[in-house]
Amino acid sequence: MGVPLTTVRQPFYEIGRQALESLLKRINGESIPPVTLLPVSLIVRWSCGCLPESVQRAVVLPKEVARTGRLENKRDAAISALFAAANVPDNDLHAAQFRDVFGRMWDVFLVSLRESNTSDAFMKMAQSAIEVLQQHGRDVAIWHNVISTLRKHVLGGTTSSTAALKAENLFQQARMLAGNCPACAGVSSPGDRETGGNTRCVRFFHGPCHDA
Repeated sequence: MGVPLTTVRQPFYEIGRQALESLLKRINGESIPPVTLLPVSLIVRWSCGCLPESVQRAVVLPKEVARTGRLENKRDAAISALFAAANVPDNDLHAAQFRDVFGRMWDVFLVSLRESNTSDAFMKMAQSAIEVLQQHGRDVAIWHNVISTLRKHVLGGTTSSTAALKAENLFQQARMLAGNCPACAGVSSPGDRETGGNTRCVRFFHGPCHDA
């Protein structure tokens, strides 16, 4: 099994844009700074010797399972935790969109948990959540963080072994969506410019993207 590499994510679109602007300035006889610094972000993966956050979040402690309370009363707390799992600050420009999709995902999950049939309503809702995360540049690790956080909150309020088993099955199916969502095929949005066309889509749905 290959080990995902820790890398530095670089703003390739911005690098190209500023390089072209500098070239045009030189052609026009204008002066340009000798060095231009752009922000980068460290993408920590398994090669650092640590467990990924998505793996750490998957652990549910006994004290968390022992918590009581109806799942319906955990909605607000769950949404706040999902915000943290997706690295979305409360003042994010798209906070309302995230709050809506996380709220609907929680509601549909509870309905699916209580239904006796095998409805795919939660899988469709999970797919919508994936598309929102992808649209705003979140990668596959973020999706696993979201599912692990949802799992913690659900198992913390589930006392029935039958319901717990059904919940685990739904969580596993939701994780698998990250590699099978049809939205990946040929999708490219304006936000993909920085990573070059479909790169963000490939990164999200088919594992780590080695962009260093």
